[in-house]
Amino acid sequence: MKGLIIFFILININIRAQEQIFVLCEGNFMSGNSSIWYLNDNDNLVEYGENPIGDTGQSLKVYGNKLYVVINGSGIVESYDINESGELSLDQSLSTNYSGPREIEIYNNIGFITEWYTNAILKIDIETFEIIGSITVNGLPEDMVIEDEVLYVSIMLDSEWQNTNKIISIDINTDEIINEYIVGMGPGQMIVNDDKLYISGIYYDENWITYSVTSMINLITQDILITDYGNNSLFGNDLTLINGEVYRTYNGGVIKLDENLNPIENTQIGWYNNVYSMKSYGDKIYFGLSDFVAPDQVIVMNLNGVEVANYTVGAIPGDFAFTYYSDCINNGDLNLDGSLDILDIVEIISIIIYAEGNATDESICIVDSNNDGSIDVVDVVYWISIILANH
Repeated sequence: MKGLIIFFILININIRAQEQIFVLCEGNFMSGNSSIWYLNDNDNLVEYGENPIGDTGQSLKVYGNKLYVVINGSGIVESYDINESGELSLDQSLSTNYSGPREIEIYNNIGFITEWYTNAILKIDIETFEIIGSITVNGLPEDMVIEDEVLYVSIMLDSEWQNTNKIISIDINTDEIINEYIVGMGPGQMIVNDDKLYISGIYYDENWITYSVTSMINLITQDILITDYGNNSLFGNDLTLINGEVYRTYNGGVIKLDENLNPIENTQIGWYNNVYSMKSYGDKIYFGLSDFVAPDQVIVMNLNGVEVANYTVGAIPGDFAFTYYSDCINNGDLNLDGSLDILDIVEIISIIIYAEGNATDESICIVDSNNDGSIDVVDVVYWISIILANH
């Protein structure tokens, strides 16, 4: 039976989707030269036509058919429509009153934005693009991840802008702080893998000597592992998953971490100078290289360490976002019968269970509700909620 289900899915879907890449160049501080770049139909990374977009571009997020951009220095959040060719047009802009917005996470049409100057997490309705609330925290919140309706937030600095070592968890339904975890100093970026929360950390002493640390919280047992590398400037702050394994930026590339969070020799991919940012997607790794003066570069590598693309971009490429664009519609109607119903849910679950999460580009385009490049239980929950809301 499962073979018939998968066969039915494969023969009824025409693959037309293509990968789209968005790059946010931070720009030079107080210069107002932040910029967005995207891949065009000729596989060239080109400038968005209305660049520059403001002062100090901080982070990107794709959700549905929109790209959300946080511009730190300008204190604004912008949404852009993504058309069928992957091109952008500005939809809405929201002022945060120069609150120092940093990172953005989106769940069930609610945007969460960390703010340094208010020691808070701003909440916005991404459909109306209006502020709907704020969650006060003790310190300067940085990165966020959502797992099982819990928002995990790294607190990089305390309210006095001194090094701290906290991760907090927040119930996204009540905005109440559930727990506080003590991890390595200077917690920054986070990812979840196999019920474990991984946290990169970089911190400095009074002489600005660089120290690095990686921490891990087991979300089931609540055990915490901290591996401090001491005075070590080889590590960057970016974490990613490659083939289900945790990698961190290291010595001009990325390197796999073992179960004790130590780098594994001979697993490094990439050897570049001036690596400023990194993110992986599918079977490729994207490096932002910068000497802090435009033009800078984005390098794309495959998992064998072969450079497959080299793009020229604006100053300081700091973040990446990815999605698929095609003539399909992201509406959950996987069997293409013109309606979203229980039959689509059955097929989505079949892909997850029997194909081990693998799917065609077209099925991802139709079903991937949060644009993470895969079909999983998050998408099932989302499309079920849409069905229930419409009945």
